Amino acid sequence: MFIHSFISLSMKEQKNNNKENKPIEKIISSVKKIAGYLCSRGWAEKNAGNISVNVSEQLVISLDILIDFPEIKLPKPLPELHNELILITSSGSRMRDLLKNPAENSIILSFNEKGDGYRQVSLDRISKYKIKNKKQLFPTSELSTHLLLHQWFEKNKMKEKAVLHTHPTELIALTHIPEYKTTAKINRLIFSMHPETKLLLPEGIGFVKFTKPGTDEIGLKTLSALKKYKTAVWEKHGCFAVGEDIDEVFDYVDIVVKAVKIFFLCRSIGCKPEGINLKELN
Repeated sequence: MFIHSFISLSMKEQKNNNKENKPIEKIISSVKKIAGYLCSRGWAEKNAGNISVNVSEQLVISLDILIDFPEIKLPKPLPELHNELILITSSGSRMRDLLKNPAENSIILSFNEKGDGYRQVSLDRISKYKIKNKKQLFPTSELSTHLLLHQWFEKNKMKEKAVLHTHPTELIALTHIPEYKTTAKINRLIFSMHPETKLLLPEGIGFVKFTKPGTDEIGLKTLSALKKYKTAVWEKHGCFAVGEDIDEVFDYVDIVVKAVKIFFLCRSIGCKPEGINLKELN
């Protein structure tokens, strides 16, 4: 039987805890806001992009709710995720719909004590949001990458709790130019276009060569890049970024895209951008 870390609570205590889950509403509101930003910038065509946030510190789910959802086993255990609760967008969900109703476009993954399985808890059971369209939701197709990142954060006791995957037009365009298909070249570019990139992302950003989306392979490559960086560009696809909360993650992507946009703007008017002397930034 699935047993969560709070199973020892009395039923009265469990009900009281459910009433105190208000912090989760704040996180859901932030996710909604960022979903709106992604749409307004044209980074979320159709069902593009996905978001996840570890909400274990803000949420308690009582056992009487958990037993309503079947347990799903992972292909490979992730022990570091034992008893963790992760808010994640659902497969096929659109950011514009997530903005309107998070409960119909995201779920909570409640991991068991071994970290080898989880239950998909619907948001209408733990938040103010209700579901009108009753259909089975499943996690994003990029689940492997999200879980690998969250287990890394937990394993190393890191502050990072939020993960974002999105499709910034300018970043995708940049990786279609052979000259900028390396980590070194991309970092030299973004640092030279806007001084704020060095302030927000002093270590730079990573680069992941094109790999089939939704696979363990691209998940492992992304994890490798994000062990060193806060943001990693997926060649001809988009980017992944991590941070302490979803607002911070968006800021990282936003400044990188701004730098690349400045580069393309200069190029579009026939000007080779002069760039900032990188020695001046050190």
